Amino acid sequence: MKDYFQEEIQQKQEQEEEEKVNTKDKKWFKSIFHFKSKVISRTTTIIRSTTVVLLWEAMQISVKVDRIDYFKYFVEELSQNMEDILPDV
Repeated sequence: MKDYFQEEIQQKQEQEEEEKVNTKDKKWFKSIFHFKSKVISRTTTIIRSTTVVLLWEAMQISVKVDRIDYFKYFVEELSQNMEDILPDV
């Protein structure tokens, strides 16, 4: 009878230890998953904001190029008009 109770107690202790380990593993996996999701979220946010900044810069460069092209066109037109207005020397 004494052996039976000792076995029961030992089995319960082993089961409790196993549950503790499983609980620790579950907590660890949850924390890793939570960390992973935070990293993915932050990385996605960084990529989105970087993309927006790059698109904004590209648009600004495009506007500057358009302005340069317009300025070149304006100078060419002005030089042609000046040739028409000014007499040859």
